[in-house]
Amino acid sequence: MSQQRQAFDAVRQAVCLLAVFATTLASIASGIDPARAQDGSWPDTLVIGTALRGGTYDAYGRGLAALLGDKVRIGAATRETNGPEENLDLLRVGEIQIGFTTLGAAFRMLKQQPQGTDNIRALAPMYETAFHFVVASQSPAKAIRDLEGKSIGVGPRGGTAAFYVPLMMKALGINAQFVEGDWETLNNKLASSSVDLLAVAGGTPFPALLDLGRKQQIRFIPLNRDDALKIQLQVPEIARTRVPLGVYPWEQTVYPTMGLFNFIVVRSDLPDSLAAAVIEALFSDNATMLEFSPAAAETLPSNYARNSILPFHSGVMRWYQHHPSFADHGD
Repeated sequence: MSQQRQAFDAVRQAVCLLAVFATTLASIASGIDPARAQDGSWPDTLVIGTALRGGTYDAYGRGLAALLGDKVRIGAATRETNGPEENLDLLRVGEIQIGFTTLGAAFRMLKQQPQGTDNIRALAPMYETAFHFVVASQSPAKAIRDLEGKSIGVGPRGGTAAFYVPLMMKALGINAQFVEGDWETLNNKLASSSVDLLAVAGGTPFPALLDLGRKQQIRFIPLNRDDALKIQLQVPEIARTRVPLGVYPWEQTVYPTMGLFNFIVVRSDLPDSLAAAVIEALFSDNATMLEFSPAAAETLPSNYARNSILPFHSGVMRWYQHHPSFADHGD
């Protein structure tokens, strides 16, 4: 094991211990005995696999960790990863207990490693990932076809944009250079014209884009109906969607694009009572999640039907059966 990895593990263990300590103090202060707040099968801590800083997974993960500590009385810490694919791998081998993924990443793992998802279960819907194609306001690019021969920042290796955007460009017959990296670095590259466009995939509003929009003038390039049809014929797991007006201050119209849904996933051996407690807290206190990520507005029980890829955790299925009004809520 490398020194860097050992240092990372030491920091992660320290964070987990601090989370447990904070949770215990909070439980004592509120008169709740931690030993009575959970049954004996619960782990002492939970580690949540998210993604790189500046993205929606990062913000959502911090919100979920806070919610679990406050409502479920269990210590939780986030682990920075490269996104859905790494989260699924870490979950499979037991290095994390909770992870975030797109249904597209789960679908690919199921196709490539049929046994790879045997111990992975869906827990709850998160939000829809929307693809954002972003240029500086002074860019001459007006449509996706104008990206021929251009450089496109696609985020970290293993992330949703890094995987899907090359497939999308191939479906459109567009040759481009794809640049990977963290969003802060790519934002700076766009500002300095080192890349021509950022292709971002995430819940809305995407934190790094809000930060970029405060620093320079930017605009979105839309995906029209024909573009979307060509892409969906080649990549059927993603579909047309829209980013509503008002999500980003610089946009004056609804933004037509494409997207796919995200789910919270867990290991199959997570105790049923803990799985039920997590989604009980998640669905009954959405306000806490919204404080961390506006994308959590789509964290609704009714969106459980968006998952047709992974089996649900057994504790979750019982929860839905006993809360039919929750499952029927929403559009």
